[in-house]
Amino acid sequence: MDGNHPSSDVSTLNDTAPEAGSTAPPRRRRRWPWAVGIGAVLLLCALVASLLTSEEPAEEATPAEPTAPSYGGPDLTHVWDYEDGTTDAWSEVHQLRTDQMRVLSEDDLPGATHVAEFNVKPGDTGWNGTEGTLRSEVRASIEESGSPTNGTEQWWAWSTYFPKNFDWDEKNQFLYFTQWHQTANSGNPNMGLWSNVDEELQLNVKGGSGGKKSGDAEYAESYSLDDLVKGEWNDFVVHVIWSDDPDEGLVEVWHNGKRVHSANDANLYEDQSVYVKQGIYSAAGTKHQQVIKVGPLRLGETRDSVE
Repeated sequence: MDGNHPSSDVSTLNDTAPEAGSTAPPRRRRRWPWAVGIGAVLLLCALVASLLTSEEPAEEATPAEPTAPSYGGPDLTHVWDYEDGTTDAWSEVHQLRTDQMRVLSEDDLPGATHVAEFNVKPGDTGWNGTEGTLRSEVRASIEESGSPTNGTEQWWAWSTYFPKNFDWDEKNQFLYFTQWHQTANSGNPNMGLWSNVDEELQLNVKGGSGGKKSGDAEYAESYSLDDLVKGEWNDFVVHVIWSDDPDEGLVEVWHNGKRVHSANDANLYEDQSVYVKQGIYSAAGTKHQQVIKVGPLRLGETRDSVE
């Protein structure tokens, strides 16, 4: 090679010691190229190992369909009672006189320490001054009553006391003690339990189109169910599947443990829900004071949940 060209830096590459007698300091080893190479090899090995040992990704889970509620309202269960000595469990109180309703301590109704007593008498009017009917009632809201719609299934249970001298005296007229009233605050209730002049338990069921004024129901049925027992608590269980279709609606009634009614009927007005009321709602022609007592009312999804 031409002596004027620098020789290749073999000593640097081979990291050999300088010639004897040289005063140049020994060269420091440069390790980082080897470290980089080793690191790259290790990284590659780790990647290969990961690919060899990794499992196939799990299939993406299909979201479950939401469970439909048993019925449309926010309250699937509810209890209206008088245990605090008041009617505060109810949304509204409908009475004209302040003494038309009172809460009493009772010892003979199992499971209750307080019940409500309701009365109406000749000369009363409706709670808002309307003529032709008498009222002493408590009312729940539609939401508390479950906001039922077509297909809603509900169970209701309570006890009503008719005194020994109970005597509904207006022939061909009504004394309702429990009713389920359509959203419209007018017209005949779509379902109600009442007494006739023979103190027989009656059931009215209405539905389909209408429900805006008296007598406009597309479907209307009336049933005589059983004799009311005077001087004792009468226990009631009512099972309802609400519908404005007479083939789909269902009403069943148990009185003192005996089933006294089961029939398919339209029991809901089209595009309306219902709210529950208890107490006395009657025609205005009675000649003497009418009094009943009512215990806690329970709403549930099954019979076991209300008994």
